[in-house]
Amino acid sequence: MLKQLSRNRLGVIGVAAAVFALLLSFMLTAAAHAQADGAMSIAIDGSGVDCDGDECIVDNGTDFTLTVTIDGAPSEGYIGVQTQVVYQNLIYSPTDDAEEEMLINMDGFPGVSARSYPGTPNYAGLALTVNHGQTSGTPPSFATSHYTGPAIQIALTCTDDYSRNEVELGPHSVSNGLGSGFKLPLAAGATNVPAGDSLLVHCGVPPTPIPVPPSAATPTLAAQGVPGTGMAGNDGDTSTGLWIAIGSLLAAGVAASAGTLAWRRNRG
Repeated sequence: MLKQLSRNRLGVIGVAAAVFALLLSFMLTAAAHAQADGAMSIAIDGSGVDCDGDECIVDNGTDFTLTVTIDGAPSEGYIGVQTQVVYQNLIYSPTDDAEEEMLINMDGFPGVSARSYPGTPNYAGLALTVNHGQTSGTPPSFATSHYTGPAIQIALTCTDDYSRNEVELGPHSVSNGLGSGFKLPLAAGATNVPAGDSLLVHCGVPPTPIPVPPSAATPTLAAQGVPGTGMAGNDGDTSTGLWIAIGSLLAAGVAASAGTLAWRRNRG
């Protein structure tokens, strides 16, 4: 059974109080993004994958990997990172342990980590989307990181029939609280820097458009009955999701000078 894998436990303060603290913190900072000087990108690799720039053709039914790479860290560094991959008609195969998909292993990463995707209990995010979030260390102590390089890697499979998939690394925004980005250090205001990218993935060779007379409108792939055209919406629920879990940690970390909140990682 698909399940959310978060291997951390809240100590003295209850979950509801922590989530409320995060939501309040996030709402106060969501409209005050720092300069978007951090950057992420997505790329795919595997047997049967042929890419030209931001467009790839993958053999039908082929397994491949998608990697989210941090190309540039915010100038102030960051203490948390969130990714949102919208994978369209592709088939996602989650690992048993969420941290197996998280590739940063320095500067305290992954501190507190979480993963959500369709089928996860209580997950209210986008369909056909997988979200990862992690902090560098645990509150009240965070390590400021300037790490660049591979951050997340997931396993995907192409459809057996042709499909056109506009795979997106959805950026964080006020309307998409589940989106990708960085959490700045507390000294820099703990605001959120969005990051995004996109990649067009064809499962199978794209069909040749049907010739039409010059006077007729050129048919689109969607008009020819080709599945998978168009993106999923980005109306993320800002009251749920990983930024809430991570943001609550940050908010709790600020208020934890008296030691009222304790998080412990149990990597087992």
